[in-house]
Amino acid sequence: MNARSFNQQFLPGSLMIYCPKDSVMGYGGVVRIMDKARDFKCGTIVEIDREPFFVKTDSLKPAR
Repeated sequence: MNARSFNQQFLPGSLMIYCPKDSVMGYGGVVRIMDKARDFKCGTIVEIDREPFFVKTDSLKPAR
């Protein structure tokens, strides 16, 4: 998903479930999106309210 479609679907302040790929349990907890997503060469990155603070949008799932 690119930044434009991610930003249209999820506004800053939305709750998401962070699922890091290297996590033992596969679940990083509920996080809040802090800013708009941006496209970089390595992928689409968004700021969240918990460490690691900047994550790829592929590692987030909607908390609905």
